[in-house]
Formats: sequence, C-alpha cells, structure tokens
Amino acid sequence: MWGLAKTPELYRCGASFAGVSDIAYMLKDDSDTNARATGRLSMNILVGGAGRDKQAFEQVSPLKNAARITAPVLLAHGEWDRRVPIAHGRKMHKALKEANKEVEWMILEKEGHGIYHEDNREKFYGALFKLLDRTIGPGAPR
Repeated sequence: MWGLAKTPELYRCGASFAGVSDIAYMLKDDSDTNARATGRLSMNILVGGAGRDKQAFEQVSPLKNAARITAPVLLAHGEWDRRVPIAHGRKMHKALKEANKEVEWMILEKEGHGIYHEDNREKFYGALFKLLDRTIGPGAPR
C-alpha cells in the first residue's frame, strides 16, 4: 500500500491482504504481538517507538497518505486476524472511500492471518485476477 501512495504513477492497481495500514497504530493495536510485553518491547526495538518516531511513521503511512493513491485497490482481511487486526483494513478502506478512491473491500470469514479455506481463496483470487485483468491484462485500456 505504501508503494501506491509513495509513487502512484508506477501502479495501475494494488492489492493488500492483511496489510498493516499504519505503523504507529500497529504499535498500539490489539494484535497478538502487543498482547505480550516481550512483543511490545521487540516491536519498539525493531520498528521504533510511536512517540519518538511519530513524524517518520506518518510520512510512510498508507493510511495517512490514502489521498495520494490513484490506482484501484483490492483490500482483504481475515475477520479473525490477530497478527494484524482487521481494524487496519477497516481504517484503510474508510480512508480510501473518504478520499473517493476506487476500492473493493473484502472480509474473509473464519480466516486469520492467512487464507486457508478454499471458498475464501476462490473469493480473494477471483477478485484479484479480475482486478489484474481489468487494469493490466487483456481487459486493460491501452
């Protein structure tokens, strides 16, 4: 998602499954990583602290820069995701809609941080291939 916001001229479409929409939010969300003190400490060391790195995080936040995205987007998230809670997808979807961007939002039922059920794989990949065909494949404008 950051690529779509940073260099929109390079993309004809974008897709995200279970993506982090904002690093500062990731450091305080209700993920399984944040549920443990060791997880919070390692995130602070490896990624940074929300307080000290707030400005840097905002500059590279897909959520905060959604208005810069010009390509159609497919967003999907597992309803039970504990690694990257679904709130990330919901927030990104809302930001794109508020910026009048073309976005398809998909909640995959009974999924976590992966797509394990065949019907959900068919749903996600069907939508992804349709988007790719329409934007970069045989159905794309030349």
